[in-house]
Amino acid sequence: MIKRTAIALLMMFTSHQAFAGFELRLNYGMLAAPKSFNTETEKLVAGYPAMGAVGDMGVDALYVLPVMPLVVGLRYESMSAKASGTIGGSPYDTKFTGTRASLLGGYRFLNTLGFLGVLAHVGVSSTGKYSSTQAGVTDDNKATIAPSYGLGLEGGVKLMMFLVGAEVGYTSFKAPKLTDDTGATVATSTGGDLAFDLSGPYFRAMVGLTF
Repeated sequence: MIKRTAIALLMMFTSHQAFAGFELRLNYGMLAAPKSFNTETEKLVAGYPAMGAVGDMGVDALYVLPVMPLVVGLRYESMSAKASGTIGGSPYDTKFTGTRASLLGGYRFLNTLGFLGVLAHVGVSSTGKYSSTQAGVTDDNKATIAPSYGLGLEGGVKLMMFLVGAEVGYTSFKAPKLTDDTGATVATSTGGDLAFDLSGPYFRAMVGLTF
């Protein structure tokens, strides 16, 4: 019995060792419809077009430590969303774009032919831009992004040097204020600073390579 247990543990150890290493992953997903963001823009001008889910495209570079199934790495994301409507009888278009670079850290419960684990991400550099166009005139507003963070559950399968998987979780991405092209803070109709909050659940699918 002891001998069989030792062999099983050895097989698990060597199997884990075989799949430890670098992962380079491309991913695409969606942030949930930004209800808080739409609530704020409605305070700016009644009838603002409401945005739907935010598209999120990115790349991850990870390293899974051998023996201890810990994960460290970097993530870069590019986000975008658009909306169109009519205000005062005139077409009105809005657009949000943003980027986010994050440090990654996590733990793998499983890391053999399949992988399953938790992955935390903490933003170290973020940008945001919100623009609106009416009657051919575009107003560009720059967002001041607050510290961002998130936590997800990831899983997938590996086949030779390829992997495919998915990640679901929650992320916090907020801008306490926006400034226009003159540097002035954008205010709402009630006199407060225009802010936006894209925090909420997210989903992303991934494909990549392991080394």
